[in-house]
Order: sequence, then structure tokens, then C-alpha cells
Amino acid sequence: MDRLNKTVWICVIAVLAIVGCILILEHYILAPPVWIGFSPDHAWEAKMYQTREGSAQVYDGNIHWRGSESDAKKVIVTQIQCWKNGQIVVDGKDKERISPALGFGGIDKPKDSDHLKTVIYWTVNGKPHSAVIQLKEQSGLQYKLSSAFH
Repeated sequence: MDRLNKTVWICVIAVLAIVGCILILEHYILAPPVWIGFSPDHAWEAKMYQTREGSAQVYDGNIHWRGSESDAKKVIVTQIQCWKNGQIVVDGKDKERISPALGFGGIDKPKDSDHLKTVIYWTVNGKPHSAVIQLKEQSGLQYKLSSAFH
């Protein structure tokens, strides 16, 4: 009886280890790519990531303010554009104060050969500013590992 209990526990541990490995593989290694970039002054970060709308694979985006906290209180985003291969695919015009992140609409899943950029327009104390952010593709694993250490 004692030998049977030991065998059962070894089987349970082995099954849990296999399930854990499958979950890690799915979450990290098989994660879809993320498109990410920074403004030239590194005050803005933009990223696009895969979401689902029904059965379609769509990429949504966020912009994050990485500048100073004092400036963040004065920044009002007036427009966010997403460009794909030289054409505007998202053109959102609104006046929003910065929260931790501002989202922008979805685009079809980008191909490896696509050129993506985000253009952000904002004001600080009524003075207009803009930044162009070139987005580069990162594998899901690469993105998750770099995010874990920032």
C-alpha cells in the first residue's frame, strides 16, 4: 500500500509539471508578437498588441507617457494616428488628459513586412507638440522578458 501511494504522488507531480510546462510554453513562447516603439525623446511609448474581435485577430494600441510627472498633469492629447505602410489606418481626434495609458482603435494583424508608426499630437499649456513613433515588432517572448525587467 505504501508503494502504491508513492507511485500515485509521483504521477500527480509529473502531470502537474507537464501542465505547468505547457502553460509556460503557451504564455511566453507562443505569445503573439507586440509592436513597440518610443518617441525620439523617450517621453512617449506606443505599443500594439493582439486582441480578438470574434474570430478576427485584431491589433489594438496604447500610448503611455514616460515623461515627467509634473508635465503629465499639463499634457492634453488631441490626436492619435496609426499609420501602416504609409497610409493612415486609425485617426482618432479627441482631447484627453493623460491617464496611465490611452488606447487607440484596432487594425488588422500586421505582417512582418509592414511598416507601422504612431503619430501623437498633444498640447502643454496650449502649445502644440507632436511625435512620430516608429513601431518595431518584438516576439511575444522577447516582449514579456523585457517587460519583466523594467
